[in-house]
Amino acid sequence: MIERKLVLTRYQDKILSAFIENSTVAELRFSTGPLGGFLGNIYVGRGKDVLKDIGGAFVEIAPGFVCYYSLKEAESACFVKKGGKSALAPGDLIVVQVSREAIKKKAPSVTTNLNISGRFLAISYSDRRVGVSSKIENSRKEELRDIIKRNNDSEY
Repeated sequence: MIERKLVLTRYQDKILSAFIENSTVAELRFSTGPLGGFLGNIYVGRGKDVLKDIGGAFVEIAPGFVCYYSLKEAESACFVKKGGKSALAPGDLIVVQVSREAIKKKAPSVTTNLNISGRFLAISYSDRRVGVSSKIENSRKEELRDIIKRNNDSEY
């Protein structure tokens, strides 16, 4: 059986992600930081202001860097630390992904529907469907689907 791990850590004020297969690093990435943009980056953000009248909140993903978050997504969110009973409370720690860059004076937006994609694979936190890349040969596609079905209890 293939053992796979995703390791995320901070190194020299950058985020380092490593994908490891059978104790061998298969892929290694450093975040590009503000110069390369934040779009698609995943953070543990801290809830700041909750504005129920607009159905949103602001989440701080880095010191002084605040993003807009829609409270519609809060019921399926992945919390690291949850304090209050409301959907999101100030001080809550929540895993978010930047879904839209800042536009003029509007803050960037974040989502809790995390999407991680690679060369042949895309994983979505809220989507349980299984698809196989069109870049993979048809015979291999069926083999991969069978492996996934045997190792997962949900229906496709």
